[in-house]
Amino acid sequence: MKILYYFQELDTPMFQWQRKHFLDELARKGVSIETFNPLLYSNTEEANEKLIKKAKEGGFDLMISNMGYYKMLYVDSVREIKKIGIPTMRIAWDNLMIPYIDKVLAPHFDLVWLTARETEQLYKKWGVKYFFAPYAANPFTYCYQEVDLKRCACFIGNPHGSRALMINTLTKNGMPVEVYHGGKRQKVIEQNKPQRKYNIINPSTSETLINRLKFREGRILMYGSIINKLKGATSVENNERLKKYSGLSHEDMVSTYAAVALSLASTSAGHTDVLKNPLNIINLRNFEIPMCGGIEICKYSEEIAEYFEDGKEIVLYNDEYELAEKARYYIERASDNELRQMKLAARKRAEADHTWWNRFKIAFDYLGLKYD
Repeated sequence: MKILYYFQELDTPMFQWQRKHFLDELARKGVSIETFNPLLYSNTEEANEKLIKKAKEGGFDLMISNMGYYKMLYVDSVREIKKIGIPTMRIAWDNLMIPYIDKVLAPHFDLVWLTARETEQLYKKWGVKYFFAPYAANPFTYCYQEVDLKRCACFIGNPHGSRALMINTLTKNGMPVEVYHGGKRQKVIEQNKPQRKYNIINPSTSETLINRLKFREGRILMYGSIINKLKGATSVENNERLKKYSGLSHEDMVSTYAAVALSLASTSAGHTDVLKNPLNIINLRNFEIPMCGGIEICKYSEEIAEYFEDGKEIVLYNDEYELAEKARYYIERASDNELRQMKLAARKRAEADHTWWNRFKIAFDYLGLKYD
């Protein structure tokens, strides 16, 4: 199978994660993916013309897009590619946060992959053919390792909002936490680094705010941001139980998740952690940690409980008291054998159910594409 990927690629983690994740995994499964970066052309008109030309000449079985804004990828371009006989699919990575970016273009794709269920009613109203599947993790790049156990919790990433609340709860209750953030970011491999000629075109801030008022989840996100500003942003509180380090390379991140007793993961969208009922979100970290053989601890939601079994493959909590008590058990009381068995179970579940190949097969089946 040969796929053309309309990939607005920048040299930032927000875009580069895709190379470590599904681009690598699908290549290992024999799927050839050729990326097409519109930012390498002089303007959007030229990029869309070249995209159609590439589609006509490339012998592709499928065209997918990581962005559905109609001013970056034209409706006529999608129609023309479909006329060639190539199925088209949009992957809506942010359909919980910014579904309205898809309103104009999404109905013209043969299929749209939603990564959140909460806004599917909008896509249904817009006449979009879609399916739901969450993020996943690449079992080849997020590999299981047998390493010496460390009796602490860790967070890898920017420790703000609900993440900071988790960290503060643990350290206040006497538990050691390591935070890895900042420092010099590892450079992207040179051949993957785009020399962009213009910026990604997104809806204006005013348009985004107006659109957020149109759906329930958007209003919750806005309300959370307002309350967060009024209260003052939550930050990590320094004490002797907190250790701060620079950000990790991909390889060191994998081994750290494998080593520590607990890895913290947030399931609150935006700044909604300040609300009594936060807006839940499932992200990459929720699958990366167990795929590495890490024991993930995060706040309970019905969705995350569908993907991993509490107490066997993951640790879920409902409030700060339960967070502190469960964390204390796994950091201080659980035996090495219990921790290792749970790490193995997490990896086994992730490898069986939560790979990118499993997710893409759903799309291939919907579109009637053959794969081995």
